[in-house]
Amino acid sequence: MQTERLPLRLVAADDWESTRQIRIDFARSPYVMYDTQKSVEPEEVKKQVARWADETRAGVAHLVFVCCLSGTVIGFVSLRTEDEGFEIGYGFLAAFQGKGYAQESLLAVLRYAKARGAKRVSAGTALENLPSVRLLRRVGFSLTGTEPLSFFRDAAGNDMEFESGNFVRML
Repeated sequence: MQTERLPLRLVAADDWESTRQIRIDFARSPYVMYDTQKSVEPEEVKKQVARWADETRAGVAHLVFVCCLSGTVIGFVSLRTEDEGFEIGYGFLAAFQGKGYAQESLLAVLRYAKARGAKRVSAGTALENLPSVRLLRRVGFSLTGTEPLSFFRDAAGNDMEFESGNFVRML
C-alpha cells in the first residue's frame, strides 16, 4: 500500500527492533497508563512480532502493517478480525506524531479493510488521550460508548481507572 508520503507493508519477523523502539518511545509517553503493558525485552518482542508476521501472512485474525518513511519504520497499524469487520490499532514514534502520517496510514488501512468486505471498524482509546481521540474523529470514527478500564495499580494496589471510549466507523 502507498499513501501520499508513506509506503505501508505487511509486518515481517525482522521488524522486531523497530517495534521495540516504538514501545520504548511509548513507555515515555504520558498516555502509557491507558494501554496494556507491552514488553520491550528483545526476546519477547521478537516472539510477538514473529507471531504477528505469521498471522499476517496467513491472513487470518490479525494483520499488521508497518509504516515507513525513507526506509525507516515510524509506526504500525493493525487490524484484528471481529464481527463484520475489524478492530484497528496503531502506534507511531513520538518524533513523527502530529505530522499527518498516522492519519494517512489509517485512511489507507481503512480502504484496505473495506476492499476486504468489512462493514465496520472499531477502535478504543482513553478519552484523556486527546491526540488519539482527535485522530479517530478526523478519519471518520464516532464515539459509541464508554467504559471504565484499568491496566495498572497504584502504590496502594488500587486500580488506576480511566474512561475508555469505544469508537466505530462504518465502511
